[in-house]
Amino acid sequence: MPARVYMEAFLVDAEEYLTEIDQAALSLEAEGPSQDKVKELFRAFHSIKGSAGTLALTAIVDFCHHVENLLDPVEKGTIPISSKFIDLILRSADHVANLLDAERGEPEPDPRLTQKLIADLRQHAGLPVHPDDAPADIEEDFIPLSGT
Repeated sequence: MPARVYMEAFLVDAEEYLTEIDQAALSLEAEGPSQDKVKELFRAFHSIKGSAGTLALTAIVDFCHHVENLLDPVEKGTIPISSKFIDLILRSADHVANLLDAERGEPEPDPRLTQKLIADLRQHAGLPVHPDDAPADIEEDFIPLSGT
């Protein structure tokens, strides 16, 4: 099979996982903490990461790894499920969607926004954030609607 067929199958599957992520995150927001929903989130991001890895899509693999670094302690109960956590998950799903769009030929996400989101994920997970991880010229509440 041509590589493009595998890429198209990946993109379709990844979109389905993103829908599951949105539904699980919104369920957490509406219904409160649920370890089952956190496990669903972890499995979905992990599945996207694994499939992206088979296609050598390193930007997606690397980003999903940062999300997993937050989901792991939440799943273990060492970090509570909070509105900040849900916001980070939804922002992360949007970012993965932008990375998928880039694979379809759309513009790449702004690397400063990627760095900022990674810094936010690391900070919430209690991991060290290096000064270079979060550019100073990105506003805290700025979240683009697309990869532009």
